[in-house]
Amino acid sequence: MFENVEKTDEMLCLEAQQGNLNSREELVIRYSKVVENITRTYFLVGGDEDDLVQEGKLGLLNAICSFNPDKASFFEPFAKICIKRRVIDSIRRASSLKHSFLNKAISIDYISEKDISTSYPELMRDLLDPESIYIDREETNSLRKEIDNLLSGVEKQVLALYLEGFSYVEIAENIEKSVKTVDNAISRIRKKFLEHFGK
Repeated sequence: MFENVEKTDEMLCLEAQQGNLNSREELVIRYSKVVENITRTYFLVGGDEDDLVQEGKLGLLNAICSFNPDKASFFEPFAKICIKRRVIDSIRRASSLKHSFLNKAISIDYISEKDISTSYPELMRDLLDPESIYIDREETNSLRKEIDNLLSGVEKQVLALYLEGFSYVEIAENIEKSVKTVDNAISRIRKKFLEHFGK
């Protein structure tokens, strides 16, 4: 039996998918520089380089879990795509939260001296209050359940990959279906969402 250092990335990945933690750890070590090189070119609003590296590692773990040698011959290019997409998604989320804060901001022009003592604490309470955070999380979980009940198995697969930023062609290869099937699935998802959730 070969030692981990002699195994290819693809072999380690398949072993990791079968529950071998040593193989997964070996891949994480091998790709630590790749993660650092990718994240070095990005900037995270309200975060630092370590936050982006963590996101990159999560992208790497996602690549390890979802790699399929029948669809992608080599692990490295697939891993780089997953890492980059995870980093970009985290930047988009951070940017969205920044805009959310600005949308809730109160214009100085419309605040009297009396209001200053109450408006700002109320704003911060809404944004940071654990109860509000818990309610948001519960609403998110509820929405996920609704979507889970609304979509077929293939539609859920397509949606998950679509939200990860994969192209129609990449999704088709991943789920072993035609591009037309992917296109039809996304059309059905849009129609179901419009009917169920409205515009």
